[in-house]
Amino acid sequence: MLTDLTSRQASPEHLAMIVRSKWTLENQLHFVHDTTFTEDASKVRTGHGPESMATLRGLS
Repeated sequence: MLTDLTSRQASPEHLAMIVRSKWTLENQLHFVHDTTFTEDASKVRTGHGPESMATLRGLS
């Protein structure tokens, strides 16, 4: 199952709007994390390090 919306609620236009709004939020959050914490330049790349650092950055 992809959605719990009814067939009337899940029109292609409505689904596209939901997907676009989700990616807009994700992109805005990523921009903030990258510009504030320079996340993309992080050298932490193995094990649980990246997830742990992202969690710590999210607390601030």
